[in-house]
Amino acid sequence: MRTWAEEKGLSVNKRGRIPSAAMAMYTAATGDDLAATLARIDREHGRDGTG
Repeated sequence: MRTWAEEKGLSVNKRGRIPSAAMAMYTAATGDDLAATLARIDREHGRDGTG
């Protein structure tokens, strides 16, 4: 996702949370709902996704 964002000229940090606007753009462009995937991984690992 970060590589895709950089290729599109979007500014994202190398680490930490990715802005929701960038996630939405990625999903719209690729069809891959990254936010849903990350939320599922958080649930599976007992994290609530808030940090």
